[in-house]
Amino acid sequence: MKTILGIAIGIIAVVWVIVRVFGAYNSNAILSNEASFEVLVDSNSFDADEFFGLPEGTFDPEKHILICKLPVETEGFRPSHVSVRTDIENIACNTKVEKGQYIQYQPYELKDSKFELLMVHKNANLIALNSPVGSRLILAKKSLRYDYSKGRLNRLLISKSGLMEYCN
Repeated sequence: MKTILGIAIGIIAVVWVIVRVFGAYNSNAILSNEASFEVLVDSNSFDADEFFGLPEGTFDPEKHILICKLPVETEGFRPSHVSVRTDIENIACNTKVEKGQYIQYQPYELKDSKFELLMVHKNANLIALNSPVGSRLILAKKSLRYDYSKGRLNRLLISKSGLMEYCN
């Protein structure tokens, strides 16, 4: 009886240690089959009107924002669109990714390599952009292709030639 109890306690202890170690690893890293995204634009050198082929003065930063539709299919549980960040001078490439800081997309959510950059009204609801009502808020869109990496945070910079990795 003591032997069985000792074995049971030993198994429980080993499982507890494994769960703690994997939990610590999972909370501090993006797993090798997951991907996270952050989309950036250098607002000093990026001309949205030229990029989308619109008349000069169409994009007004006070009224419009840039949104990137990610190559994910989330079924409404996670956002499939992210706001494009314009503060690239505040991006530190060597910072450690903290749990909850970025959305980690699972392998079944990751689809192809087609990103879509949207110019929308500032008051647009990101969830509604996929509906016919929300599509009226889209002023312009452009498809971009980029082969992102799994197992890391993909910091992508929008340039005239498309998407490129910001932090190598």
